[in-house]
Amino acid sequence: MIENLITTFLNIIEGLLQRDQKNKEEIQKLKDEINHLKGEKGKPEFKPNLPRKENDICKEKKAKEWKKRSKKQYVKVDTIEILKVDKGALPPDAIHKGYRCVVVQNVNFTTNNVKFKMERYYSPSEKKVYEAKLPKEVDGEFGPQLKAFIHTLYFACRVTENKIQTLLSERGIIISKGQISNILIKDKQEKFSKEKNDILTAGMECSNYFHIDDTGARHNGMNYYTHAICNQFFSAFFIRPRKNKETIKAILGLKNGEKINKIMLSDDARQFKLLALYHALCWLHEVRHFKKLNPFLEWHRKKLIWVLSEIWQFYESLKEYKENPNE
Repeated sequence: MIENLITTFLNIIEGLLQRDQKNKEEIQKLKDEINHLKGEKGKPEFKPNLPRKENDICKEKKAKEWKKRSKKQYVKVDTIEILKVDKGALPPDAIHKGYRCVVVQNVNFTTNNVKFKMERYYSPSEKKVYEAKLPKEVDGEFGPQLKAFIHTLYFACRVTENKIQTLLSERGIIISKGQISNILIKDKQEKFSKEKNDILTAGMECSNYFHIDDTGARHNGMNYYTHAICNQFFSAFFIRPRKNKETIKAILGLKNGEKINKIMLSDDARQFKLLALYHALCWLHEVRHFKKLNPFLEWHRKKLIWVLSEIWQFYESLKEYKENPNE
């Protein structure tokens, strides 16, 4: 009975303190607005330097201990060069003790231009020329390795077309910016779209869950949204003008009233509701609700820390169970 009364009393005090703090903030905002209307500046906002709490709400992974490991076993050796000792500098009793190996990594970036001399025959009776055919992988005046290199620079390394042309020109490749652009996108839109759809289909089929999220993005000078779908095997991105439920259904290939038979993990935004049979929520987004709490009383602060520690302990237990479900 007494414990309940004390708890109720503390909750009342906490509520009054919270209301008082809220009123102070509202009064300050009104004062700033009045000063602004008078042409004056409002009170500047300075965030306090708070010490980092031991049980921080956003749990961080412990840094792994760094250990130096030999990388020589993973290095591919292309050439072995034997360096001899100057025999004239050796004393008479010197004994050969083998070799000490030093692996030096290097790259040879040079051209490999090939001139194909296609044999030709002419038949006077048929009035027809017979000519040898180019290899199947050759399409145009640029080889497949060069095209692959351009794709790697542009898509993986984020090198601009202008810098790609500069790099290739310095190594003796005669190519224009327009030709680089054609290599990257000409006649490939359908192939890229099909490849993206195939990746999405294969990635969704090989796992029983997927993550989904969206964020604002500028596209052709307009406000669009980038939709991301991923799991441990793939990532797929879609740029769409909206982020409503109809857009998500179209991306997932769902018809009216249809739900995907997988676990969907999201931040619980309304456009993701009722799209999957199983809907999981993000741990960090769930914890953010607790992060917004700022209790005044020490007893309530300890309760908040205890709840957060229980949440993350449960999270770690689930991870351990995922790794060893039989234990």
